[in-house]
Amino acid sequence: MRTPNIYLGALGVHLPDRVDTEDAIARGQCDADQLAVHGLTGALVAEDTPAVDLAVAAGRAAMERYGWSGEEFDAFIHVDVFNQGLELWHPGAYVARRLDARPVPAYEVRQACTGVLAAFELAVGQLAADPDRQSVMITSADNFSHPNTDRWRLCPGFLFGDAGTAVVLTRRPGFARLRAVNTVTISALEQMHRGVEPMYPPHLPLEQPIDLVRRMVEFRTHGGEAVAAGRDLLVKGQDELIRRTLDEAGVELSDVTRVAFTHMSGKGTEDRVMEPLGLPMSASTFEIGRSLGHAGASDPLLDLDQLLLRGELAAGDHLLVVGLGAGITLGAAVVEILDPAAHLPVQAGPRDASGPTG
Repeated sequence: MRTPNIYLGALGVHLPDRVDTEDAIARGQCDADQLAVHGLTGALVAEDTPAVDLAVAAGRAAMERYGWSGEEFDAFIHVDVFNQGLELWHPGAYVARRLDARPVPAYEVRQACTGVLAAFELAVGQLAADPDRQSVMITSADNFSHPNTDRWRLCPGFLFGDAGTAVVLTRRPGFARLRAVNTVTISALEQMHRGVEPMYPPHLPLEQPIDLVRRMVEFRTHGGEAVAAGRDLLVKGQDELIRRTLDEAGVELSDVTRVAFTHMSGKGTEDRVMEPLGLPMSASTFEIGRSLGHAGASDPLLDLDQLLLRGELAAGDHLLVVGLGAGITLGAAVVEILDPAAHLPVQAGPRDASGPTG
């Protein structure tokens, strides 16, 4: 999807306290081989802060840093991967209300870990279809602290972290330009994260431990032809998606400064994206993600925030975002940096996440 004249007008994050992998190992929460084999050093842990309040904190940080008000947004899109606290309830409306929205559309997007890129697509469509709409606030947040969600062992090669992130897509000039974005779902592989668990009657939220490892074993046992074809489908799908996105962005691979990828092990990052692209690991964001954990759909926004704060992106640089999630969903986007100095080093304070939740 080409995205002419679409800019990033604000970016904010809320980072809970970090727990080192070594501390988790000492407490028996994490296996020692995760440190040695996967190279993952820690995860953000929000304890009992609701995910939606992490999103509100990030949204406020973005608004305060860049001088936006809630009434300026023509739509709100809240992205999540995991349970947001209640059933038969609208987390997107909660986030919009806490960010002082006027009566505009508010959406919830659950597109697995490529959800932010899917929200980009939806926001671009909103802005392109209605000339009266100028700006869309996108938030993303998850909290994996529930006892039945073992963030340290939930999925091989991953540690799950908690975070809130926010970004504004706008037609107004911003600190960066979205050059292109695409997502695709390889539905032949959806059983990989489902296994053979019954879907009716519905599971009560978190009534039993989530076991993704067992589901993946069940997929390999019962997935039929999709199991044998799985790797080829993923490799071909990702390659085609990245090349199409670069082409639509008018950017060559040689123009890419850094690659932001789903936060996972170093081996997974290298095997799945950096080696196929022919790029060194030093161009990836693995060194950022290894200490924060895989924060659901928030990973690319965390990476962009950290790259800007560390001075690792300059005006004219291009960030290639590559996403991977259940479904199997794949995503890619190209972001051109215009004014990195606009991203001032201001973080959301605890007050942003601790207000009343009613």
